[in-house]
Amino acid sequence: MKQLLVSIFALFFIFSAMTSYAAGPGPYYAGVFGGYVIPDKMKLENGSESRDVSFKNSWALGAKVGYILPSWKYLALEAEYFYLAKQDVDEAGASGNYSANNLMFNALLRYPEGNIHPFLGAGIGCSWAAVSDLNAPVDATGNGFAWQILAGVNFDIAPNWSADVAYRYFSSKYGIEGVDITAKNNLLLLGINYHF
Repeated sequence: MKQLLVSIFALFFIFSAMTSYAAGPGPYYAGVFGGYVIPDKMKLENGSESRDVSFKNSWALGAKVGYILPSWKYLALEAEYFYLAKQDVDEAGASGNYSANNLMFNALLRYPEGNIHPFLGAGIGCSWAAVSDLNAPVDATGNGFAWQILAGVNFDIAPNWSADVAYRYFSSKYGIEGVDITAKNNLLLLGINYHF
């Protein structure tokens, strides 16, 4: 994981050196983000049986690329990858865990003027989950549809650089070994972006 972060930051500095001659940032940006994850209860449905499972808090880490429409700077489009780190079951006498890799495509409505840019957005994509035990016959991986809503503020912090503070609600659904699994998570995130 440390090697991935070092590589991402190295790419940002290379982009910075390559575009330092530009008069100002272009419509593209790339960023990294991470933060705290507060899971909602996971729903497990197996035929007529249904139950909820509680999980401990965890963390997330991701990267994104985006494009702010030059003709209408109120709209930005993003593609992102983020990892939901392993969440352990938080129930007495129960064991198991859940983690997920997620590829999402977002549309953001943003305020383009000044140095502070509030934004609201939504995204859809695919999630690849790994679940273990959960006191059910589940110990496998699977993929499924995911969606999210986002809200936050982007701050200009230096020429070509900005920072994000954001909240997102992320929901994903999987069918793994005959069990329908719905996971919902609240993410509190900080990020940094390079604009070019």
